Amino acid sequence: MTSQTIRSLAVEAQLPVRSCLERLRSGGLQVGLGSQRLDGDSLARARAILELAVVRPPAAAEPKRELDATALLIRLLRPLREKGKLGRNKTTALDLVHGHGVPDHQKAAAKAYAEQLLREGALDEKVSGGRRHVWLTEAGLRRLREAEAEAAAVAPAGD
Repeated sequence: MTSQTIRSLAVEAQLPVRSCLERLRSGGLQVGLGSQRLDGDSLARARAILELAVVRPPAAAEPKRELDATALLIRLLRPLREKGKLGRNKTTALDLVHGHGVPDHQKAAAKAYAEQLLREGALDEKVSGGRRHVWLTEAGLRRLREAEAEAAAVAPAGD
């Protein structure tokens, strides 16, 4: 809920705090000190008395953007290619594959997709230091190139 002090209303109205208090009292509001907080109807009334724009609560946030399968594949595999994680001696921890670059609300889906990529052979793994480490295979590179080509074909001209 939005609230505002009388002191901040006075600054916004470009009035001394004492003058602001007097105007609010003459407008019918029972206010005390400049540090008093107003909210809801009393804030709306105070802003109207001081001839300030009514502050609307922020609109609901945009709906969460869902990554499709192609975008998710690119987000999972491209960082491996760019970091040179190709081959058994060039690995990264599996949890880093699905832990970065994916919106929080899709991390579980990304984790399941990473496991699917392991089963399909796009990624290969070994256990190193007690953690599962993966690298990008030739099949994974091929899938990544195909997904990037598909995404480029679908993207609008201005992107």
